[in-house]
Amino acid sequence: MKESGLILLQTIPNHINIDSLKRELLEAFPGIVNVHDLHVWQLTGQKIISTVHIIFLDPMVYTSITDQVTAFFIEMGITQVTIQPEFHKMRPNMEKTGCLIRCHGEHCSSSQCCSKEKFIEDSCSDLSTKKQDNL
Repeated sequence: MKESGLILLQTIPNHINIDSLKRELLEAFPGIVNVHDLHVWQLTGQKIISTVHIIFLDPMVYTSITDQVTAFFIEMGITQVTIQPEFHKMRPNMEKTGCLIRCHGEHCSSSQCCSKEKFIEDSCSDLSTKKQDNL
């Protein structure tokens, strides 16, 4: 009865410490600038949900570590996480931000207008062009 009441109140599970979770996340991923609006609650006896706003250094960092960040939450006992990315630096002329939002289904990648790999490749070429222009 007590467990059901705590679930209905959407309380933080006893084994989760929000401050420790934030600190460990920042220590594990140097490309993360900051974390805010971190919410964790228990939906059922076995399902723990989290939403979080993460400020990444830039969009390229987000695309390269988002899977590892999700795995980090799963390792901490959180079964489902929604990450709201924010960026410390946006690259100039970054028009392909739609490539930042990825799908996880088998066939959805082919339906997108761009891929994670293509986005990273384009971002890297934009950087090298900019470096040459500054020389």
